[in-house]
Amino acid sequence: MEPADTVGQKKLAEALEAFGAVVDYDKVQMATGDSAGPLGKLCFNFDVVSKHDVMMKFLEMYEEGLIRGRKNTLQTFLATYSNLGTKESVHKLYVRCLNEYVRKGH
Repeated sequence: MEPADTVGQKKLAEALEAFGAVVDYDKVQMATGDSAGPLGKLCFNFDVVSKHDVMMKFLEMYEEGLIRGRKNTLQTFLATYSNLGTKESVHKLYVRCLNEYVRKGH
């Protein structure tokens, strides 16, 4: 990843690195035939981390104000530009994680 410009970007980069995120989509594209367009995809290594843990990091960053926009925009982004799943599955995962986040008293 490129050097972070802000503290929020640095935290995001560190979280993605810790979860084994792969920003180089070319290898995945060749293997699956997927096309993400010019921006590529964030491909998480689900042998190392669960979808739940990835979503919790994004949810925590969103709730802390490190990600701007609406929740729906974040979910659409993740469905389009990551391997977390379809819009519907990302939404369901987000809701489950949000319920857990609220139960923990955040």
